[in-house]
Amino acid sequence: MGFTSILVRENQPSGRIGGGDHDITAYRLINMRNHLNEKSLDQLKVEALKMEKYIHSKSEFPIMGGLHDYIGSIKKEELVEIMTRMMLNNQELLEIEVYNSVVAPEKKLTFLGDDNSTTETEEEREPKMVGGLVDYIWRQTDETLRQWALTCDKFDKEKRNIHVLGGLHDYIDVLSREQLMEIILKHSRTYSELNSGVSLNKLAMTYGFAQPEEKKEETEPLMVGGLVDYIWRESEDVLRQWALTCERYEKERKNIHLLGGLVNYVRLLNKEQLMNIILDYARKYPELNSRVELNNLAQSYGIAPSEEEVLLKMGGGLHDYIWRLPEETLRQWALTCDKYDRKTRNVNFRGGLVNYVRLLKKEELIQIIMDFAKQYPELNSATKLQELATSYGLTTPEN
Repeated sequence: MGFTSILVRENQPSGRIGGGDHDITAYRLINMRNHLNEKSLDQLKVEALKMEKYIHSKSEFPIMGGLHDYIGSIKKEELVEIMTRMMLNNQELLEIEVYNSVVAPEKKLTFLGDDNSTTETEEEREPKMVGGLVDYIWRQTDETLRQWALTCDKFDKEKRNIHVLGGLHDYIDVLSREQLMEIILKHSRTYSELNSGVSLNKLAMTYGFAQPEEKKEETEPLMVGGLVDYIWRESEDVLRQWALTCERYEKERKNIHLLGGLVNYVRLLNKEQLMNIILDYARKYPELNSRVELNNLAQSYGIAPSEEEVLLKMGGGLHDYIWRLPEETLRQWALTCDKYDRKTRNVNFRGGLVNYVRLLKKEELIQIIMDFAKQYPELNSATKLQELATSYGLTTPEN
């Protein structure tokens, strides 16, 4: 079955997914997905970052974090799906001409002066890097990138015999991964001896920006008790809430007020990555090494709904328990509601929700079900939905 779209139309008052131009959008999306699949992973990485830059440029607020934070470890299939979501949220990108203009290389610049005027792109003027850091810098941790950037900065100052107070170290903690990588790669183009992770690590230790590995292990705080004892048993939803809570806590501690960050990509992280993020914060801030404290903070930040909010949101029915159901059940119920609606209205056409239900997030599935439950009160019951799902062949009866 072909890839189709998540069609959320802003002008639909009910917030329902779908619309009269469903087939046109789905057709364009399939074409664009095929177009993306023809490209190599390296090409897609470059184009995805340009797409993200274009989308960020439309925002009136600064946005930190994003694709560049994890693009080095992403697989082609995942990247195609991410790019597709970006297109769906910015549907002008479904037009191939618009897409090509966004991801195209920089426009050519003409330098006039004499009869031998030259025309070249920014990329042609910029020395190209083949091999070295560019091959693996994406996989480095934030801490390593900060150490390398400071190392490059100090190396450059020593080479040019510059002795001034202040500089990069005054603001390095607020730089994004992309900004740090740009600083490092720029210096490594100027000084070929910096185009090596081994050289940068040695210099970082010489300058005191990094510790030798054996000392690092000795000073790394070990976690005994607390989250480490039970974090593995938590659901991904809870881990996402805790990770966002930890980031918000640190921003408040450091008095950082910027949009974006972890919230931009938290749903793309797997369970292990989420646990690592949370445990890193818990080592930094021991007060976060507690389920009770994280849950309390998550509710106070509005990241997790309180039990009272969940129960009272609709005053009974599905809303009493729908948030606790697994995604597979929610998918079955959403498809059941969609089919029930079609049968009730005697609407018969191919495609629809079944084509993109697996791309929807848990909150989107819940919203679809609750919208139908408002329209058809008889659907505001788990028993009724399970019966219908079984009769429609969307699930198998329990033994």
